[in-house]
Amino acid sequence: MIVNMKKTTILCMVSDKTSVLEKLRDLGILHVDSSLLNADLSEDIMQYENLLMLAGKAVSVLSQKKKNTSEKFKTLGGENVCEKVIETLNLLSHASKSLDHTKKDHDSILPWGEFSFDLIEQLKTKGIQIYLCSGSEKELNYAKEIATVEVINEYKGKYYFVVISDSDIESDKLPEVTLPQITSLTGLNNNITQLTKDITEYENLLDELQPSLEVLKEYKLEIEERLEFVKNSDGMMSEGEIAYIQGYIPDTSEEELKETASKNGWAIQLLDPEEDDAVPTLVKTPKIFEVSKPIFDFIGIAPGYREWDISTCFLIFFTIFFGMIVGDAGYGLIFLAIALGVKIGFNCQKTKLAVNLFILLSIATIIWGALNANYFGIPVNKLPSFLANMKKPITNLPPWIQGIGKFKKELVDEKGLPLVDEIVNKNVQYLCFLIAAIHLSFARFWKTILYFKTFTKALGQLGWGFILWGNFFLAVDLIVFSGSFPPFAKYLYITGFILVTLFSVNWKDIGDIMNFPFGLIGGFVDVLSYIRLFAVGLSTYYIADSFNNMGLMVYKISPYLIFATIVIILFGHILNILLACMGVLVHGIRLNTLEFSNHMELEWSGFVFKPFKKLFKKDISKEE
Repeated sequence: MIVNMKKTTILCMVSDKTSVLEKLRDLGILHVDSSLLNADLSEDIMQYENLLMLAGKAVSVLSQKKKNTSEKFKTLGGENVCEKVIETLNLLSHASKSLDHTKKDHDSILPWGEFSFDLIEQLKTKGIQIYLCSGSEKELNYAKEIATVEVINEYKGKYYFVVISDSDIESDKLPEVTLPQITSLTGLNNNITQLTKDITEYENLLDELQPSLEVLKEYKLEIEERLEFVKNSDGMMSEGEIAYIQGYIPDTSEEELKETASKNGWAIQLLDPEEDDAVPTLVKTPKIFEVSKPIFDFIGIAPGYREWDISTCFLIFFTIFFGMIVGDAGYGLIFLAIALGVKIGFNCQKTKLAVNLFILLSIATIIWGALNANYFGIPVNKLPSFLANMKKPITNLPPWIQGIGKFKKELVDEKGLPLVDEIVNKNVQYLCFLIAAIHLSFARFWKTILYFKTFTKALGQLGWGFILWGNFFLAVDLIVFSGSFPPFAKYLYITGFILVTLFSVNWKDIGDIMNFPFGLIGGFVDVLSYIRLFAVGLSTYYIADSFNNMGLMVYKISPYLIFATIVIILFGHILNILLACMGVLVHGIRLNTLEFSNHMELEWSGFVFKPFKKLFKKDISKEE
């Protein structure tokens, strides 16, 4: 559920600002309304922002380094580690740029070999003009006609030659080149060697600093804490000798704030938020459904304060979507083994919810894959009988489903035997539309309950729910089981249409009237969009099957190609897993955040409740 908030104003003496903020930080219950803070940036704020940027850069660099056990810098504090990392990064950057420039100079000098610019200048003082040229054979021949020419090299279709003359030659008559004024090719090679050595030393130094990563993270948190404190301190508004800060607290923390204010002599004002207030969202999820939190953290969305918490519903259907899209019990077993290995081997509090979520999704994948007898794309006839027989529940939908009996009689081979694969595909399509009807109508019926005090609004939502079930029967009739549209379904449409037109459409709003037909069409399209669960899941199977066959084709050429066979099959399944996970992100999340949310009238316009609090060392793992 979404926790109710209290709009809070805390007043104190200007001289007490620092102590008040320290106590508020220790309480950790006030989300400061930054829009009401003084927007002027003080020197302290800019200084801390710069330090935070550097600390973040240092943490990012060391996080990418492999862990090692070096103790060279174990006595350094966070600030010193940060300075050392940034200094090394600057030296590394400078050396890398110098190396790039030196290599370019080397490449431009290389075709000419070893020579001395000083010698060229000495010859010029004695009246002998030296021109370094590079060009085509035609340009070379022309130069030979007007002066003495010595060809130095032919490289990549170009001639590198020296023109020697006792008089000046106009520059436009020769393809003269400009070379960097480097002492020698040997000098360039020495520079490259030295710079490469320096870069290696700087990289090694960063490796040696890696064990100080946790100290550096703690320092970064310290800077974040100081920055927030200074922003709140400098941003507090004041009237004469009175300073005040505003924000929001959970209503469950009201008594705690009152008690602290009473002890410290603060004046406080607690109000219910107004309609136009930008209130942060704090979602309190039942413990059993807390595994949904990593999903919302990953996609970075939150319901608005005046919207509804759908995290439980989101988790249930996302789990179903994940299982259907990945759809391979073999992949699910791999996922489960990895998740259990991480859970048992590391037992990290930081990743506990994410690992538990992954275990849940793995189990869903195993169940759906087993029901489809899908294990790494292996054909059913090559699976053990006990695995193949698990397909029966999805092969035999209940006979009372409209149209299924007629359909099964039609879908037989020449011998009169049922075409099992096609029957299963049709049954899965049916299940996709059934899930769509349940998922989308659940949003409408949920809103019917939420609007029970406003009877007319509730009836309007009920009408939309009836229309969605009518859409379900129509979609099944058009796409899955032809002729299965039941007689009673038309009454769902009639009843739903009447309720929506009477209680959901605002006939005084031309925009609402114009959008009504599009809403009806959109509702049908939303039901149809759930067929993506079947399509993406089926593609996962066929990609796996295709790579299996490719590998076997290679093996049939020669048994000695067994290694190539393994590589092809392994690569194919890894690629397939990545594509399936991408499909989950694109389709599984979309069905919740778009189709379902549209019917729930969720805009995901919220921002997360972030209280002003002390960042303790134990919170470091949560920050990164």
